[in-house]
Amino acid sequence: MSIDSGVIERFFAYVRKTEHCWIWRGKPANNGYGRMSIDDVGELAHRLSWIIHYGSIPDRLCVLHECDNRLCVNPRHLFLGTRQENAADRGQKGRQPQGSKIGTSKLSTEEVKKIRAAYAADETQQVIAERFGVTRSNVGYIVTFKSRRIA
Repeated sequence: MSIDSGVIERFFAYVRKTEHCWIWRGKPANNGYGRMSIDDVGELAHRLSWIIHYGSIPDRLCVLHECDNRLCVNPRHLFLGTRQENAADRGQKGRQPQGSKIGTSKLSTEEVKKIRAAYAADETQQVIAERFGVTRSNVGYIVTFKSRRIA
């Protein structure tokens, strides 16, 4: 993507520089990241900042935040990484949703505890699965702590 001086000027019109982060003041995308349209195509502001300051982003690389502020576009707070490195960074910083905070989670933490208690009381995985509306393999993962590692 080539960025002309008009786009750069418009980009910086949305940036408020603070002592630490450069905050994107434009409307954020649904995921909380800054966003700006270029030729009717929505682009993430932190990616635009990388391109403006450092040039193109190699294929299959992400632009990550050291500061963990989704609205930050300070190029000194940005670095490149793979999707795997992005996921590892998110997990290491404790930003990876877990347990019932995962949007697709079907069971609450209390239900997971009840499943483990029922299994400990010698109920079969199939009976437990039917009661909680999940598959037997889901119950197997829960009772062997391969899924939902809670206390």
